[in-house]
Amino acid sequence: MLAFLLITSAVACSTDFDCSLNGVCSAGVCGCDVPWHGPACELLGVQPAPAAGPAYGTNATSSTQASTSWGGTALFINGSYHLYVAELANHCGLGSWTSASRCTHATSASPLGPFTFADVAVDVWCHNPHAVEDVGTGELFLFHIGNGTHTGKVANCTHHGPLSEDPGGSSSVPDSSTLHAAQSPFGPWLPVDPPPPPCNNPAPLRLRNGTWLLACGSRDLLSAPSPRGPWAAAGHLPSASGAWWEDCVLWEDEKGRIHAIFHAYTAQPSPPAPGTCAGNLVSAHVFSADGGKVWGVGPAPPYGNSFLREDGTNITAATLERPKLGFFGAPGVPTVLYNGAAGLPGGEPGCTGTCNHCKLMGWDYTLARALE
Repeated sequence: MLAFLLITSAVACSTDFDCSLNGVCSAGVCGCDVPWHGPACELLGVQPAPAAGPAYGTNATSSTQASTSWGGTALFINGSYHLYVAELANHCGLGSWTSASRCTHATSASPLGPFTFADVAVDVWCHNPHAVEDVGTGELFLFHIGNGTHTGKVANCTHHGPLSEDPGGSSSVPDSSTLHAAQSPFGPWLPVDPPPPPCNNPAPLRLRNGTWLLACGSRDLLSAPSPRGPWAAAGHLPSASGAWWEDCVLWEDEKGRIHAIFHAYTAQPSPPAPGTCAGNLVSAHVFSADGGKVWGVGPAPPYGNSFLREDGTNITAATLERPKLGFFGAPGVPTVLYNGAAGLPGGEPGCTGTCNHCKLMGWDYTLARALE
């Protein structure tokens, strides 16, 4: 039977479970693994964001949109970092995500960016991309929502004009799928047939024993011998209490334990003035030592929605969502945190509803921060 354990004590530990499975309990004290810290090893050691700005998309202090983007994953291949990111075509804002989002491929010499547009991996409609490499075969897989079916027309949001050709170029994908595969980071990305079962916001993970896991809707777990399937039910992730959890990312740590970070949120009101979303809930962490039968829940969010930049500027995002991790060092040790970030530009009107809904006002970008 599935069981959940809430870690409530941050004063002393009895087992490694009390250390969020991010460290070792010794003499009642948690010794934390990199990049975790805190009394229960519950906090991610997140470094200041690059002063150069976002990894991809517009920046946190301007409503001038070079491009709206909403998170993605990066792979290191042949000496370069390849980001697969949700980008809104034709300068549309995130409010058009169900009709204008595409999965863009961008490159950089750094895992923190800034990333430069390379090509469209999977065209409209494609959202929440998660790229993974099958280290056994070298094949690349791109999990996402949307099936890549492209009509050739999306709204021209720059001029609020009629439907126009997508300026980024159209996809050459011949059919539709929620999973695409390629031999090169530059594609072509071809549909996998059959795709996984219906899976909202898929979060894939290749375990070191070769088994693949796939979290669907941040609730159901599937397993398969390969991204090509066949997929079978493998359990469930824990549900939130007093908040909503969604859009998780899975990983296996260096000791073989499974972890997940969710975007977590409550119905916090929107700010009457910029900056008052400080303290908005944006994350939650769960962990399992037995492959997902018993789960622990961290005693505090692993990160918040306020952060520093390298130039000393303090930024409060209305929300930080779509958590993804980069692993560019020791196996199982995350080194980069990627988020879709919604800014709070000074003087910008019209942010209504909750802090989370500010993202629909068009100040969104992809944030990358190094982990210590």
